[in-house]
Amino acid sequence: KLKTSQPFTFKAGQYCTLGIGDVERAYSIVSSPDEREIELIIELVPHGEMTPLMYQLKIGDKMSCRPKAKGLFTFDEKFKNHVMIATVTGVAPFISILRYFQSHPKEGNNFYVLYGGSYADELAYHNEFTRLAERMPNMKYIATVSRPTEARNLGWAHAKGRVNVLADAEVPQWGLDP
Repeated sequence: KLKTSQPFTFKAGQYCTLGIGDVERAYSIVSSPDEREIELIIELVPHGEMTPLMYQLKIGDKMSCRPKAKGLFTFDEKFKNHVMIATVTGVAPFISILRYFQSHPKEGNNFYVLYGGSYADELAYHNEFTRLAERMPNMKYIATVSRPTEARNLGWAHAKGRVNVLADAEVPQWGLDP
């Protein structure tokens, strides 16, 4: 989680641009705009330019954050059905949108969330999605792993297969026409 020295406002689903030295990268924000800190999900890219620098930071270290959030991938209440399909870290804007929606519900919006990864331990927000789906009758949630027979997935008792294949199977069952 990040704390900014200046107020930082954003819409659910937007991203921020962070920097260390002369390296900058955009990261989708997981937090709801109502939260005080900026939560991000960042996967280490071992030979990348930015994430190895980030993974060396300690609590209290500083990095730059551009003053304005960006991005048009935000919640639009005029659409009734919101199909959200993501893998691993791509789930960030969906968590932001659902956290915000939970505290600012709008009548008539439905959410269909499909979250996948190769391994169950990559699904960092699986438990949060499960809790949200239990509290929100207008949300359906399915998690899947694409390598169900590998040791890291022993004990996985949920859907198996690639999330895009699962989407092709589930979306019509939900009464939605892709």
